[in-house]
Amino acid sequence: MKILKKILVLFVLFGLPGLSWYFLQTGLEWRKDIEIELKSKGSINELLNGNQVQAINLESVLKSKTSVLKLSVEGVSDLDKSIITQFQKSPTFQWIDFSDSEYGKSNKKVKHLNSTPVSLISGAASYMLIDTALHVRRIYPANDNAALTQLVEDMAVILPREMPKDIEMKKVSQ
Repeated sequence: MKILKKILVLFVLFGLPGLSWYFLQTGLEWRKDIEIELKSKGSINELLNGNQVQAINLESVLKSKTSVLKLSVEGVSDLDKSIITQFQKSPTFQWIDFSDSEYGKSNKKVKHLNSTPVSLISGAASYMLIDTALHVRRIYPANDNAALTQLVEDMAVILPREMPKDIEMKKVSQ
């Protein structure tokens, strides 16, 4: 019984902190790798190739928001709806769709634009992640589960955290 207690104490003193450090270090390395992958690929203006009219229109919609642009005109799929639902409580998230879909007309986080800027459509690109500073972070080439899973992981890293509110003392009424 004494040996079991000693082993348990040693495990609590050294084993648990060691395991905790290992998992925190692994998570930190993963986050650093993702941040390297998500370095800016250029601004939205660079992708629009100097088309000022399209740049002004998109900038007004994208400003101060972390945006996902769906570049196809297929409409909002069930997978898209699940992503929108997952991130709609984030203060800076928005979904930009270039279709005439009825989904999300009453949702402030979903915006439907009339036409896709031609210079944004590059090959088989389906989605584009743009941060609050209007930098393109990643372009997702396919409309499949793997691409959307990567989009969700990247959004979790890119979306800014909401600042916690300061604790305020209740004022005593006299």
